[in-house]
Amino acid sequence: QAEAQRLQEQNREFEQQNEERQCKVCYDRMADSMFTPCNHGVCAECMAEIRRRPVRYGQRRSCPFCREVIRGTATIRFS
Repeated sequence: QAEAQRLQEQNREFEQQNEERQCKVCYDRMADSMFTPCNHGVCAECMAEIRRRPVRYGQRRSCPFCREVIRGTATIRFS
């Protein structure tokens, strides 16, 4: 029974890690993660799409989660 509990715990940790590496916009696994200044992570493709969207006069690009203005990002590569 101790072995079964250990395996269940490992499975939970694995599931959590996979969820953390999932883009919350497109739900694909993130190989290249981009983080907004407000620390929300999206995949590089979604961030590129956010940056390609036309910005209307007086508006700025914003985080799809909290709407904070996006001025810069950091890229993280997962292996």
